[in-house]
Amino acid sequence: MSRNRNSSSFVFPCTKVRKVSVENALPSSLKAVEDQLKICGHKRDIDVLELFLSKKELTEVIDLSRFKKLRYLWLHHNKLHGISFLTRNYCLTELYLNNNAIFEIEGLHNLPSLNILLLHHNELTNIDATMKELKGMQNLRSLSLYQNPLSQYNLYRLYIIFHLPGLELLDRKHLPGTLRGRRCWIPCKVTDGCELPCGCCEWKSSQCS
Repeated sequence: MSRNRNSSSFVFPCTKVRKVSVENALPSSLKAVEDQLKICGHKRDIDVLELFLSKKELTEVIDLSRFKKLRYLWLHHNKLHGISFLTRNYCLTELYLNNNAIFEIEGLHNLPSLNILLLHHNELTNIDATMKELKGMQNLRSLSLYQNPLSQYNLYRLYIIFHLPGLELLDRKHLPGTLRGRRCWIPCKVTDGCELPCGCCEWKSSQCS
């Protein structure tokens, strides 16, 4: 783990990103989507509430904004590197992206209705950049990030819960009810060796009522 001298971001060594041929990837993605529509018997995009696209060897996914009412999306066990295909799916409540090769989640903040988000077994390295996308999600209750390089950070759980106090389940473990929605439980005493990148130590117990 290394720390950028000009930033508080913690960056972990990441695997080399392989270039993906979008021209070859998108047709297979389109076929996977169309196959699902046929299986479910959907004729109108507005009727699509869920898409099961896991285990399709996908490296890219077509823009899914046409499915305005999409609520459940399964994309686990593919070979995705990012999530640029999710931009205007505002109704999405459950998103399964585990077991891919995702190294950034830029754009995820555009999904304010998310309640369940699984991102374990990916290549996320920057904990600050990841939380920048997640911290505004007031409806998020279940999150998994284990088996990502960023989860090796020794204050990882404190950092996540500090920014997402509404979480009820983190990495498949229930958070005690006494911690939900509260930040004062995070250590407030600053030591010389403190490396909290988020300012957690600045919180005082008097701020919690």
